[in-house]
Amino acid sequence: MTVNGTCVPSTKVKVRHALEAARERRMAALANGKREEKIRELWDQVRAERDPSVKGALLEDLMALLFKSIPGFERTLTNRKSLDEQIDIVIPNESTDPFWQQAHSQYILGECKNWSKAVERRELDVFIKDIERRYGRSRLGFFISIGGFTKGFASALAAERQGDVLVVALDANRVDELVHAKDRNAKLKEIHDRALMASSKDPE
Repeated sequence: MTVNGTCVPSTKVKVRHALEAARERRMAALANGKREEKIRELWDQVRAERDPSVKGALLEDLMALLFKSIPGFERTLTNRKSLDEQIDIVIPNESTDPFWQQAHSQYILGECKNWSKAVERRELDVFIKDIERRYGRSRLGFFISIGGFTKGFASALAAERQGDVLVVALDANRVDELVHAKDRNAKLKEIHDRALMASSKDPE
């Protein structure tokens, strides 16, 4: 917007800049050894926040910190954009743990939904397409929905289990388990294996 020949940022731009500045401050917690404290603080904020834009940014930052706390996932990135898509979380899989090496996924993707309602099956279809577009370098994704998932979503996870792609659904209860886990790597493996076993069953 221009006023008297001077370019003045719009309200939307100002809000975005404010969110980005707040995000930088939150992520700076990594540098001073307060990551676990920040993780719990962010989780409380995610559950209490009512503004959708703020809640979404908080959820992405929370999940990024959770993944960063797992050895080999430290370079987790958020809000990665290209010409035709936006990926909430990208995790370069640099783990030396045989469990994560066997995932055969150079990049692990994350999709975050801060909706108050349950996520439906069509959102899964979009996420699977995002994974498949990685030219075989991504075969694992985490779909995070604080509002949970519809019954049709769970059925679709089993029905859409094809080839090497696996999507792990994380609702609020699963996120809470990760936030408070003493061994977060072990907990994520456990959740992964539950999803793998469920996907091998016949759909409902």
